[in-house]
Parts: sequence; structure tokens; C-alpha cells
Amino acid sequence: MFQRMTTYLGRSLDMPNGECSPFDKTTNKTYAVGAPRGANRNGSINLKGSKMPPIGSVHVSGISYRDATDEVGSFEFFHGAITTTSIAGFLTNFGALQTATDAITLGVRSSQFWTGDRTTVSNAIPTNPAAQREARLRVKYMDDVTEQQYTLTIPTIDFSKLVFVAGGKDAVVFSGAGANADIVAWVTAFETIARSPDSDLNTVTVVKMRFIGQNS
Repeated sequence: MFQRMTTYLGRSLDMPNGECSPFDKTTNKTYAVGAPRGANRNGSINLKGSKMPPIGSVHVSGISYRDATDEVGSFEFFHGAITTTSIAGFLTNFGALQTATDAITLGVRSSQFWTGDRTTVSNAIPTNPAAQREARLRVKYMDDVTEQQYTLTIPTIDFSKLVFVAGGKDAVVFSGAGANADIVAWVTAFETIARSPDSDLNTVTVVKMRFIGQNS
């Protein structure tokens, strides 16, 4: 029987009985009927090497910045549970992190949120044309207990605040005498409030910073 491959509304008609199989245009692959994207052609999913999220609650907050082209970028981080006894200290530390992030970015802080509360700060557009969402500082930090590493990315970074590691390409100095004072202050503020994504009891340590641009 002659079979002719055609696609209609994102579905390939290549089965003998005319039954439609999902066709993923991004991968040019046809999947078994009812199979999720990313599955093998027979519908199975390879979970080898995947990491399932831990059971239980996580506590996440974030800060967003608007750039000179009115685009918004943001980063999020994990922290300990917010309770009636910890909220005052948390808000103090969160405020310190906001101030520290403002000091190393060119964008306008547009909003921030913490679990249970999301606040719009500003709808203004920064006047500095160098405030671009694509100018980012990638921060790698480590769980102090498990030594597992994670990353977050800060948008609209102020390039003038970055001191680069000699011979380290885009690696940024973030501690010691050679580091920019505002970058050091950000690291202090972050390590004070942040906790590991895997356990809100585990503190974290910044281990690396790297500037990444639009083409990185």
C-alpha cells in the first residue's frame, strides 16, 4: 500500500488507516498517538538521568527589571519558610537584596514578589539606553550541605560594576580586594537570604559569576 506523508494542522497523516499521529515541527518527528512531546516514536519516555522534584513545599521569591526597550527580565531564588516569627527578618533581608541588586543593574526594578505577596514597583522605562535585558550576570551558587550547584541570571546588569578575572574571559571577580564593592554587597545580601532549592534549611554560597550577553 502506497503511503504518502502529509501534514495537516500540525498532525502527520502517515498511518495506513489514516489515523493522525502528532507531528512536532521543531524536531521534525512524529510521535505515537497520545504520547507527550519528547517521547520516543513508540510513545515511551526515557527518564534516565532525569531528576524528579523533591516532595514538599518550596519557598520562592523574585525580582524583575525593565530595560530601555520596555522588555522585562527577572530572576528567582529559594529561601526558608516565611512564618510569623521570621517574616520581619525576611522582609529586612529581602529589602537588602533588592537594594543590592539595584546597585548593580541599569534597568528599572519593575516588580518583586515573595510567596504570598507580589508587588508592582514601577512601570517606568529606564533612561539609560544601555539598560538591556540581554545584558545579564549569571550567578552560580552551591548548596553548603550537598554541594549541588544552581544558577540564576540577573537582567540589565550594569557593565561598569563588573571586574573581570584576568584570563577568565567573561568570569567576574565577586570577592576579595579586586571585586567591585556593589558586587560584593550583592553576594552578601544574597547569601544572607537565599537557601537551597532542595532544602530551605541549607544555606548557599556563591561560587562563580559570569557576564553573558545577547549572543552568549
